[in-house]
Amino acid sequence: MAEVKRISGVFTGSYALHPFTGKKIPVWVGDYVLAGYGTGAVMAVPAHDTRDFAFAQNFRTGQPQVIQPSAGWDFSAGSSMRR
Repeated sequence: MAEVKRISGVFTGSYALHPFTGKKIPVWVGDYVLAGYGTGAVMAVPAHDTRDFAFAQNFRTGQPQVIQPSAGWDFSAGSSMRR
């Protein structure tokens, strides 16, 4: 995976609705995407991808807990880091 030195993006002012909770999710655009990584919309999963985690940290988008971690895992230290 390519290392990125600069993280850029901007909030569009638009929101998508979470299909299960109905909660509004902010929509961002940026050039922080790997060219060979799919061909359509980009979905960020900051809890499970180090690049998405860095983007979320940089723009303080929040990282809601979506799974219950097992004992010994420290998700606050970064994506998928084991204590």
